[in-house]
Amino acid sequence: MIDNNTLRKLLLFTPLDKFKIFTKDLNIDKFTEIKNILNIDIENNFNIDYWRLKTTQEWITENPISEKQIINFYKKLFYYIPELSLWSNTNIGYYKTYIEWLQKYSWKTVLDYGGGIGDISIILKQLNFNPTHLDINGVLCKYVKQRFKHRNLDINTITISKPIKQLDKQYDCIICLDVLEHIVNPLELLKIFTKHLTSKGGLILKWTFTNHQNDDGVYTPLHLEKHIQEKTNKQLLTFLNEHYILTDKTWNCFDRLWIKK
Repeated sequence: MIDNNTLRKLLLFTPLDKFKIFTKDLNIDKFTEIKNILNIDIENNFNIDYWRLKTTQEWITENPISEKQIINFYKKLFYYIPELSLWSNTNIGYYKTYIEWLQKYSWKTVLDYGGGIGDISIILKQLNFNPTHLDINGVLCKYVKQRFKHRNLDINTITISKPIKQLDKQYDCIICLDVLEHIVNPLELLKIFTKHLTSKGGLILKWTFTNHQNDDGVYTPLHLEKHIQEKTNKQLLTFLNEHYILTDKTWNCFDRLWIKK
């Protein structure tokens, strides 16, 4: 059975050419990687709320409302990279659970929808799964593609610039973590997922339709408030219970595995 230390080793940067990182600290490793790949001087601030506040300030300044405006916001949002890196390092134990679920049902083809910095695909590829990484085209995807390249990992990457209408193929499992609360029509996305799952395939989903509060008492507004007002959570659960069977949960019940009926 895989453990958290093994997962951390799988995420460490492979020293290639001028990108040489020799450290056992995953935070330092990832921040050095950000500097090298994007060729920027980023401060080593390992407080996730620091980067979350920067993201929040960008959101407040631009105030994206329409679907197009929201997508354009994420295309150029740099501060999300260190924020997601720190979140991933702190929550690496969840990846262990996802791998156990994939192994339990012998799933191999996996789509990480809204895959962020690509950690899940990096881990799965090295464990002989067949992952596909999908996210919005922009600075984040540029960073992810270079992470894959400099590890010599041949990972299928899909970049999008508008809401999808269909996927490229059928998948055994689709992972969608902390994405649904950021998009305008999450129910429509679940319907698309359902059409592109293999028989008895599954969804690993996590969403929270609330705005997080950081240590400074400031709310981050990136979770669309319309979902709280429109009771989207109830709509999603109604759809999932109709088409899926809930089989597994993480200890905090946020991450859930749904098997297609």
